[in-house]
Amino acid sequence: MNNESMNNEQWRIGNSAKSNATTVAIALRALLDNTPDIRLVAESRRGSEVAALVRRTRPDVLLLDLFIEPEFDALSVVRDLRADFPDLRICLLSAYLEPFLVRHLLQAGVESMNNGTMNQ
Repeated sequence: MNNESMNNEQWRIGNSAKSNATTVAIALRALLDNTPDIRLVAESRRGSEVAALVRRTRPDVLLLDLFIEPEFDALSVVRDLRADFPDLRICLLSAYLEPFLVRHLLQAGVESMNNGTMNQ
């Protein structure tokens, strides 16, 4: 998606976040719902549902909690989704970003990561 189309089109967002602090998930949904050029097209609290939801809803952006479930293999899901949807923008959300895993996720095609801090 080029910059011109980003400015003229509504972004379709898939949110797959499960936070220990439920208020974070609620706040994220409220923010997305109240942003005019963003439409939340799917939401899940289970890692096992992420790939199927992306395949069904085809979002432009996926917000993905790295540790949505203890057994969730984010790296495998990112690799599979990147292979099937090369234009999908994947943003990881997590309070814990281990450098080893971050390197592999970036190599797999994650474009953005946020650990909850607001650094400039």
